[in-house]
Amino acid sequence: MPYLGDYLGQLLSELVIARAQADQETLRLAEYYAGHPHLKNFPIPHLRLPTVTLDIVYAVEASAHEPEASATRGKVDLNAMRSAYRRTIEQVTPDHGVALDAKTWASIDKALEDIERRATMAPSVPVAVRATVLEMTRVFMAEVKAMRLRHQMEGSAAVDGELESALNREAMLASMRLRSPAPRVNVVVTKRELMEVKDPGQLSKVRLTIAEQGQEWTVIETDGTSTERLVPE
Repeated sequence: MPYLGDYLGQLLSELVIARAQADQETLRLAEYYAGHPHLKNFPIPHLRLPTVTLDIVYAVEASAHEPEASATRGKVDLNAMRSAYRRTIEQVTPDHGVALDAKTWASIDKALEDIERRATMAPSVPVAVRATVLEMTRVFMAEVKAMRLRHQMEGSAAVDGELESALNREAMLASMRLRSPAPRVNVVVTKRELMEVKDPGQLSKVRLTIAEQGQEWTVIETDGTSTERLVPE
C-alpha cells in the first residue's frame, strides 16, 4: 500500500510529465510547420495546463503515531547535534587553514555544551535548528579570534567569512539529517481495493486544484560570473 504523500506526489509528477510531453509535441510540430509551404504561416499549437482539478478517493489503511510527548515532525537530539557540529569543525577548518589548539578546543566544547543546555526545550517543542547552528558558529568564531590574540596570529576577514559560511552550511545539513522521520499514512487507492471497502464511511476524498507555474532557464550575471538559473516565466 502506498503512503498518501507518495501517491499525491506521483500524481503531481505525472502532470509535469504530461506537460513535458505536450511541449515535445509542440517542438515536433514547430519543425514540421517550418518545412511546410502553407503551415509555416500558421500559429503553432501549444497546450498548457493552467489549472487541473483532481478528485481523489482513498481509504486509510494504517497511520503511524508520534511517540508520546514528541515534537510534531520529529525531534532533533541536541546532544547528537552538538556532536555533529564538532565533527563539522574537524572537517571544515583544515580547508581554511585554521588549526585549533587544545585550550581552544576545550573552550569550544564548553561553549557548545552551554548552547545545548540553553536550547533544551520541552519534548513536544521542536528544536530551532537554524538558530542553534548560527549560535554555535558565532561562539566558534569568537574562540578562534581569542586563540589568535593569545598567539598573536593575524587573521583574514575574507578567510573568516568563507569559514563561517562553510560551517553554517555543512552543520545545517548535518543537523537536518538528524531529524527523525515524520509519521506516514498508508492508503488504498486502486479501484479493486476501494470496491472491497464495505463501509462507505471509511472512504475519504481530497480535491486538489493545481495551478501551473512554468519555469525557464535564464543567465544571471553576478560579479562578472554567469550563472544559469531557473526562474518563473
